[in-house]
Amino acid sequence: MLSKRNKKQMRKILVGLMCLGCALALDAQVYPGDANDDGIVNNFDVLYVGYAYGKIGPARLVESSEFAEQYIPLLWDDFFPSGINYAFCDANGNGQIGNWDLSVIFINYGEEQGTFNDLTPEAGVPGIDPPIYFGTPQSAGTITEGSQIQIPIYLGTASLPLTDFHSIAFSVRYDETIIRVANISVHTTWLETPNLFYFQRDSPVEDGKLDFCLTHYGAENFDNGFGQIGYLKIIIEDVLVDLILNGDSTNTILSIDQVMAVDKDFEIIPISTDTTEIAIYEQNAITGANGSLEADTTWQINPNPAKSHVFIQSAHPVEQFILCDNSGQSISTWSGNHHLQHYLELPEHLPSGLYHLRMLCNGQWQSKALLVHKD
Repeated sequence: MLSKRNKKQMRKILVGLMCLGCALALDAQVYPGDANDDGIVNNFDVLYVGYAYGKIGPARLVESSEFAEQYIPLLWDDFFPSGINYAFCDANGNGQIGNWDLSVIFINYGEEQGTFNDLTPEAGVPGIDPPIYFGTPQSAGTITEGSQIQIPIYLGTASLPLTDFHSIAFSVRYDETIIRVANISVHTTWLETPNLFYFQRDSPVEDGKLDFCLTHYGAENFDNGFGQIGYLKIIIEDVLVDLILNGDSTNTILSIDQVMAVDKDFEIIPISTDTTEIAIYEQNAITGANGSLEADTTWQINPNPAKSHVFIQSAHPVEQFILCDNSGQSISTWSGNHHLQHYLELPEHLPSGLYHLRMLCNGQWQSKALLVHKD
C-alpha cells in the first residue's frame, strides 16, 4: 500500500515521463509520404507503409496529406529496426495505416523536405547474395525502330533463393533517347499475389529512370523461393536515324540499381544487380518480320538444322552475311564477295538454338531462320 507521499511522488514521475514523451513526439514531424524520414518521397517509402499496413496508433491533431510539416503529438508503440517510428507511415494522420497512406506516396512522389539522407543499401555480391536480373528479351522479330519488347525480370535463383521475403524496391535505368516507353507488369507464380501491392513511377528528378516496388500487406505476410516477378516492357523510338549512323545497328543498355529488399523482420536482404544490352537494327537492314521488306525466296540454306556449317545458294550476288540471336545481337559476320554460292563455318562454341541468318543483296537485307542442333 502506497502512502500519500509515495503516491504524490509516483504521480510526479508519471507526469514527468508523459511530458518527456510529449516533448519527444512534438520534436518529431512527418512530411506525408516520406515514411522513412529520409527527406524525399520515393519507392522506398512504400516498403515501410506496406510492412506497417493495418497498424493503428494515435492520430495527429490535424489530419492532412499536404506535403508540409505535420507535428506528431504522440509516438506510436512500434519502431522499425532503423529507429523510425510507425507514426511516419501514417501519411494522412488518421491513426490507421492503410490504402490512403499508400495513395499519398503516389500523390507526393518526388517531393523533398530539405536535407536528403540516402538510405539505399549496398548492392549484394554476385554469386553470394540473391540476384535480381533480366531474362532474354522477347519481341515479334528482329528489334528495330518502333519495336515492342518485353524482358523478364527474375529475383533469386535455385541456389540463391529468397528467405522470408517481404518486399523490394528498385529502379530500372535506360536511354530515353532510344526507348520511348518503359513500364513493368507483375507476373509471378511464387509470390502470393492476393497479398501484394505494387507501384511504379517515372522518376520526377532523373530522365530514363523507372522506379518500382512490390510489397506484401502487413508484416505477417511473406514468401520463400525464387522466380520471375514480372516483365519490363519497352517501346523503341520510331526514328533513330541520328543514332544508327552506320545504317546497321546501335546498342542500348538497361540496368537495375538502387535496390532495397527486406524480410519479415524488416531486415535488409542484400541483392546483387544486373545490366543487359540490346542491339537495335535500322529499319532498312531487316526483313519482313516488321513489315518493311518481303523475304527473298531465291536463296536456300542447307543443311537446316545445321551443326557446324551451312551452304548458301543465292540467285543474286551477296555482299555480306550476319548471324544473329533472337534478340538481334550480332554473333558472327562473313563477306559475300558478290558470289552466288557460299560455305559458312559456324562459330565453334555456338550453342544449339534458333538463330537468324541475314543476307545483304542489292542493298537490301533478307533473313531466314537457322536452327543449330549439336549432339
